[in-house]
Amino acid sequence: MDNGILTKKFYPNMSACGGGLFGYYYNDELKLIDSKYQAELGYSSKKIYWAKDQILKIKYREYFAEWGKYEKNYPPEKVEYDPSKMTYSDTIYEITFGDKYEFKKMADNKIISTKKDSTLIEKLTDCGKRMKTELESINE
Repeated sequence: MDNGILTKKFYPNMSACGGGLFGYYYNDELKLIDSKYQAELGYSSKKIYWAKDQILKIKYREYFAEWGKYEKNYPPEKVEYDPSKMTYSDTIYEITFGDKYEFKKMADNKIISTKKDSTLIEKLTDCGKRMKTELESINE
């Protein structure tokens, strides 16, 4: 029987790349980073799973207003802004590292691409490492 201790840490400042930031630890080992950056009309979130100081998996979600589409259909010089007519993009990226490497880009619960986006992967892994360092800076 495992009697390990699960703890949750909150980073009191805004994370440089993740927004609101929580870390979940099991026996003082980081297991999950959960972050959310909230904007007026959308958000992005990151869940980064860890084992032995290595990133195992990243789930990244972008949910943002589609301003370009809105302004094309409802030109601001002709129509007053109506938030009920705004559409949103909702994209989820799942990256699994290790022996079973996998990259998935999804929308509407469908895989729309498995083409590896190296720039995005590097950005997300760098952000994950930065958030880990931010969490480690907290004095308990």
